[in-house]
Amino acid sequence: MPGVVDALMGMTTNISQHSRYFAMVLVLLAALTGCSKREPSQASTSAASAPADVLPSSGGNVPTVRARAVSVDTTLVVTDVEARERALREATESVGGYVADATMSGERDERSGHMELHVPADALGPFMTRISGMGEVTGYSERAEDVTDQRTDLKARLKNARTQEARVQELMTQKTSTLGEIIEAEKELARVRENIERMDAQDRTLDGRITFATVRISLQTKTVESWRSPGQSIGRSASNGAHGAASIFMFLAMAFVTLAPTLVPIGLAILAIWSLIRVHGRRKQRGVLAEAAVGR
Repeated sequence: MPGVVDALMGMTTNISQHSRYFAMVLVLLAALTGCSKREPSQASTSAASAPADVLPSSGGNVPTVRARAVSVDTTLVVTDVEARERALREATESVGGYVADATMSGERDERSGHMELHVPADALGPFMTRISGMGEVTGYSERAEDVTDQRTDLKARLKNARTQEARVQELMTQKTSTLGEIIEAEKELARVRENIERMDAQDRTLDGRITFATVRISLQTKTVESWRSPGQSIGRSASNGAHGAASIFMFLAMAFVTLAPTLVPIGLAILAIWSLIRVHGRRKQRGVLAEAAVGR
């Protein structure tokens, strides 16, 4: 009996161990199943909440913010070009921008203008909404150029160039060299610094294009049909006629003043020749009359 009891107790112990192992396996399977169910939802949540301009980088976990250079071209038809030009300047300065270029041409009803404005990119939407109310928008185009790769490559090359500059300076201070080696090192340092200055200027220009959006605006005068304002149309025609006559008179006066130094001597010479011919003709006529009188 004792042997039987010991055998039964051993079997009980083995069964208990197998039960514990089996329970642990079930717990692990349940945990793995729960994780696999939760991971897709977390991924979808993070993907849904990620901004549109943030994309995963090729390195893995660090996101890359897309850099864009935005430019807008639009045409406004207005009743007063000068007034709208001043309003556009004020609107640009109010959002922290500046006027890069402005030209005006034409007269009266044919007045036109062109402006190039630079406004902060984050204020572009409200700014365009504001200027769209200054006239009739007859043309609009917007372009966003992705300059992320260009910016990343430029900053990487600039960093490498600065590292190279520091290395050359370190070698020049720590190593005793001949005069020829020092001259060559100074030439290399000057070349590296020139490259740094050029890339630094490109980097500032690119950052400016990203920070400030370019807005090009063409201003045109709004035309009114002649039959809608007959009095104004007649007055405009009379004014145009007077301007045309004045222009012709001024052209003739300018032509005379231009040709006078040449024409006056020629005219005097012709007048002198004509006078001599008349004097000679009169003398000849007198001679003929005198001979006729003697013959009688």
